[in-house]
Amino acid sequence: RYAEFGMMLIPLSLVSWTLILNGFPKLRTGFLAATWLLLAAAYGNNWAYFERYQWMSERRNAGWRCVTAYYLQQGDGHCPMIYLDPLKGKLEEARNLRLSFYREIEEGMEGLEPAGDVASRP
Repeated sequence: RYAEFGMMLIPLSLVSWTLILNGFPKLRTGFLAATWLLLAAAYGNNWAYFERYQWMSERRNAGWRCVTAYYLQQGDGHCPMIYLDPLKGKLEEARNLRLSFYREIEEGMEGLEPAGDVASRP
């Protein structure tokens, strides 16, 4: 959560070390080069972790389809990928309060009949 604050310390500490090592140009250059290489390796994108998050994407999309099916009167409101207990009461409350996700589903339902296909989230 506070990573943004910590990220600001990196350039500030590099500036500080540049000033401290001002009298040692070779040491300063080596230190700065090594630091930037280390940071590039540490903060570089590692796409090998994509598979670890694929299941979460599939689970969220399945939850979205389940909730949409409920509002299209094709489901019973039991969406265990979102919440273990049945959501029927909570989904009805969301409909009454016109929460943002309900409004988004409602906009996608315009023109669909209750017996139509379940809309999927883009």
